[in-house]
Amino acid sequence: MTLEDLGTLKVHPGLLTYVVAQTADGRCARLNLYREIAQNVLDSLQKIDRLSPRSVYLSVQTFAETQSLKETITALLIRKKDFELQGMLKNENLEDKIETISLLYARLVIGHETDQNCDRIVAELIEANFPVRAGTCS
Repeated sequence: MTLEDLGTLKVHPGLLTYVVAQTADGRCARLNLYREIAQNVLDSLQKIDRLSPRSVYLSVQTFAETQSLKETITALLIRKKDFELQGMLKNENLEDKIETISLLYARLVIGHETDQNCDRIVAELIEANFPVRAGTCS
């Protein structure tokens, strides 16, 4: 996450509350959904990399190594898969910022695609002094 992302979460705490809200099963449904989306994006890009001729990568990163590509695709899928996101943003008076917020959420989970759960993400939020309890998403 960027410093701007952290600032946005501080100014709009509802964005963080939304993503770590627990469901009846005790999981952070949205945070887990976003992490799973990021995992699917990474898996797909790695598959494309395996199928691409190596000459494509002589002077550039592979698709799976390209941070902006992972962020963009993950953010797009977050917007498509989270059916409540638009309504939450409307409640926060941020409905015109859906692309920015979905990119923020993408950056929150990228780098944790292969984690077993969201504990490391929550630990990073706690370390950044956000009011999230350890074990929130276990």
